[in-house]
Amino acid sequence: MRLVTDVDLAPGTYVLEANFYSDVFEKYENDQKVAPSDPNAGEASLIAGSGGTGWIANNYLTRNTLKHTFTVTSAQTMTVGVGFRGRYAIANNGWFVDNLSLRQLQ
Repeated sequence: MRLVTDVDLAPGTYVLEANFYSDVFEKYENDQKVAPSDPNAGEASLIAGSGGTGWIANNYLTRNTLKHTFTVTSAQTMTVGVGFRGRYAIANNGWFVDNLSLRQLQ
């Protein structure tokens, strides 16, 4: 899944940041969620135009933060956002996103 929006950007350097909770688990054991043994079972990415971070493994069952810095050389409209994917049919592939932000550095 992807959560994206189009934004008008002036030339400059930007940081795209997403905080998220990766609620990805294989099963319950002793009333506890058991995270997948495969670090790539659930992945996240930041999207900035035709670039971004690509798919990145994350820490399951905890809060994660991804950041991507990029430069725009001329004014333009760019699609930015975050993406999540689960590689396998496991008990849960849940994602909770908070504080998705884009800020200009220069």
